[in-house]
Amino acid sequence: MPTPCLAKAPDQPNVYSDGSWLYPRNGYLGYGGAGVWWPDRTIEDIGTTDQHISPAEHALAHYDRKSGGVELYTKIGGFTGGSTRTELAAGIIAISANSPVHVASDSKAFVTKARKLQKQMRKGKPVNKQWKLISDGDLWEHFYKALAIKGVDSFKATWVKGHANDKHIQDGVTTEAHMKGNNEADRIADIGTSLYGEAFTKTTKNLETGLGNPLLFSVK
Repeated sequence: MPTPCLAKAPDQPNVYSDGSWLYPRNGYLGYGGAGVWWPDRTIEDIGTTDQHISPAEHALAHYDRKSGGVELYTKIGGFTGGSTRTELAAGIIAISANSPVHVASDSKAFVTKARKLQKQMRKGKPVNKQWKLISDGDLWEHFYKALAIKGVDSFKATWVKGHANDKHIQDGVTTEAHMKGNNEADRIADIGTSLYGEAFTKTTKNLETGLGNPLLFSVK
């Protein structure tokens, strides 16, 4: 869980999150990753200052210092997995930082539900939900508890266009900063997916190809 944060979330996004889910048409083959990009963030050893990797981040994800920022990533799997689950996992990693968090995500499902849950929490009443009966309820329960500990005003979520291009910038759909931030988060989510290893990913790809071509599994 993150540490309490008394500062309010900034008006503009300061972190980008994204998820990746492969082979969604074949549920038992599906797997993915979650990625978070913090532009202009530096890290030292694990500590308690805003810039340090928090104990919660350290427990949930791998991290690397890159030119221009910090990337965090992890792999996501399970029979109930999906793209929304990876997006939610990325949001949980983002909220685990010591500092106030304004997450930019290209998942409308995550942003909408996170805002709705936050609105309920602001009313000062406990959110009593049957988490086990909700899709991805285990992660939503984690998100809820994390936000309650961190502080409801220390978090914001904004939707940004995914896979944007220069035309989207010209049309005012997104900005150059959001396009670059989302692209970085998308790239990092793929790193999370790759944690399954080359042998696993090759085998899964071959199985997917075989399921699409029954002749590859024909018995003579």
